Amino acid sequence: MNIPGLITCHKAEVALAARRMVTHGTVPDEITLAVDGSKLIIGVTTLVAASVGEPADVVRSQLTPVIYGGDVVAGDPLTADADGRAIPATAGQFYLGFAEYDGAEGDLGSVWIAPGKLPVASGG
Repeated sequence: MNIPGLITCHKAEVALAARRMVTHGTVPDEITLAVDGSKLIIGVTTLVAASVGEPADVVRSQLTPVIYGGDVVAGDPLTADADGRAIPATAGQFYLGFAEYDGAEGDLGSVWIAPGKLPVASGG
């Protein structure tokens, strides 16, 4: 499902494929590929890929397509794999939002953007 809200433009710090999760880069107003759930994930690239130094549009709110990196069930909180694809988040990870529907690795899925961080599992 594609009902984008806020879309912002940033300079790509690395080459970015379409429909991948991104995070803030090392330079202000630049973005880089999200490669895990250790940092705040700010959005998903649009259908247009970007080379290093080029502008890249990022969907920051509402519903947007994203490439799934593994098995996903509707309602799963989604974080990034090493390729910026959406996978289920685990305890202690940042997530971008929630899966709109089930899918498997390589599928074009959909994420409802509502960023957060899962609590760390208690050991007790």
